[in-house]
Amino acid sequence: MKHFAITALVLLSIGCAQMSPLTGGYKDTIPPIIIQSLPLNNSVNSNTRNFFFAFDEPVDASKLRESLIISPYYTGNQEVKYKKNEVYVSFDSSFTENTTYIISFAGGIKDVTEGNELSNSKIVFSTGNYIDSSSVSGTVFSPIDNKRVENAVVGLYNEKDSFDLFTKKPTYFTFSDKSGLFKVDNVKPGLYKLYAFKDENKNFLAEYKSEAFGFIESPISVKNKNKNILVNLYTEDLSKLKLLRKRNRGNVYELVYSKKIIDVDIISNTELDYSLNDNKNILVYKNVNVKDSVFAIIKAYDESAGLTSDSLFISFGKDTGLKIEFTSLFNSNLKFELEDTIFYDLELSKPTNIENLNYKLLLDTIKIPDSVFYKVGYKDKNNFKGLFKINKNSVSDFVENHKKLYQEKESNDSLLNLLIGYYDKINTNTLTLSIEKGSIVSIENDTLKKISQKFTFKGSDFFGELNGYVSDSLERKNMKVELVTLDLKKKYKNKGSGSNILFQNIPPGKYYLRVIFDDNINNKWDYRSILSNNTSEEIIYFEKEIEIRSNWVIEDLVFDVNKSVDFLFEKLESEEK
Repeated sequence: MKHFAITALVLLSIGCAQMSPLTGGYKDTIPPIIIQSLPLNNSVNSNTRNFFFAFDEPVDASKLRESLIISPYYTGNQEVKYKKNEVYVSFDSSFTENTTYIISFAGGIKDVTEGNELSNSKIVFSTGNYIDSSSVSGTVFSPIDNKRVENAVVGLYNEKDSFDLFTKKPTYFTFSDKSGLFKVDNVKPGLYKLYAFKDENKNFLAEYKSEAFGFIESPISVKNKNKNILVNLYTEDLSKLKLLRKRNRGNVYELVYSKKIIDVDIISNTELDYSLNDNKNILVYKNVNVKDSVFAIIKAYDESAGLTSDSLFISFGKDTGLKIEFTSLFNSNLKFELEDTIFYDLELSKPTNIENLNYKLLLDTIKIPDSVFYKVGYKDKNNFKGLFKINKNSVSDFVENHKKLYQEKESNDSLLNLLIGYYDKINTNTLTLSIEKGSIVSIENDTLKKISQKFTFKGSDFFGELNGYVSDSLERKNMKVELVTLDLKKKYKNKGSGSNILFQNIPPGKYYLRVIFDDNINNKWDYRSILSNNTSEEIIYFEKEIEIRSNWVIEDLVFDVNKSVDFLFEKLESEEK
């Protein structure tokens, strides 16, 4: 009886243990593995249109049809069926003869339990009697913002074909990874044009209005392994520039264009004042020399060097009382503290005359004379820009001279002594610029509101310095070295000559160092349209961010531009070894 009780207790304990929930164990993080395929991987003389794949665990292939990638590009359709660990894919048309194909699953298959995706697996087969083994590899890069481009389509197009990347899908293709690296495998030897583009709508065509794209100028002769190909991507609207509409707005005649305008040329026997509004509108203003209408030829240029030329009569009507808002924009270095000089670039929204600008430069409550704050120069009135310069040393000299004048009088006047004491306490590092209301009058006789701007000079110990030189084994000329903020909104000019690097009085922070090869020697980077089949001027970045510290000099930095380009391919090279 005692033995029976013990046995029952043991059985009860076992029963209770079986009812307890399972805990612990490892989470499955491994994607499914292909254990069998028909046709076999790397098989030749394959003429089947029906494919079979077996995996080591049950899979979900519900997204496989839309995610299946076939290179060279396959124009037919496919049907996908799956059950447990088996997947069947049937194609409705034959594959091209004597061609090597790659079928990539691209995340279209995942396991049922944890959803682990099969992302880097592929099957290679040939419809001929051999497997093509040539490859093309490199990096997709955006030089405008210094970023590697992920998930860009990199396509090879037969050089003999009549095509463009906007209407024809690539023969061979792949996608760039998170590091911008790409590799097109199993390519048939031959001449190919290489293009890359951000395929946002996933139709394997570049969109000429919205998607960034780039290309290699000369056809690539594919033999064995073609490595270290750099493709730079830019966004370019290739749509034709058109004059959409025009209208009379009283004292203003408005022309609206289809895309951004970067330059305007107006030819007329009467001088016309105009402005670019929102970069797509040209506003022509009636002035004292213009009657009710005037004949003009208006040439507008877009960023792709596109041109539209329109001959028309520009007509004006009665003053409606409606005016374009008169605004100002300050492109200046005021937000960046400088040691000795501030450049102040004033940009206005309308034609105006600012030759008699009424401004004040205040030191606390003391007005600084005009000689301290002076005009460097103007552009023509239709660009509405005035460049001014403020020099700290001039301000300091003004204060010291006034203080000295009072001291030289040697007066016992209490008021005079008070003024001397006042100048002793003045902080010449803080200034206020004030442009009075009514001092800037537009062609429509409206004025700007009062402009008031405070800014501060910093001492020399606040800034840092960078020096060194650029090394280029190709010995290219016309290099322009720039130090730019990480948001690319502010850039500093190199004070060194030739290949020498010298940046002084730089605020502390992190920067990019870059070289622009200014081929046409116009002192700026030029974008060249894909329509001309000429790539844009080359921009090369130093491989690391530069950190500028206060009161610190980075000395003898060597910027090897060729090493920096090679840096873009390091990961790919290491993976191939």
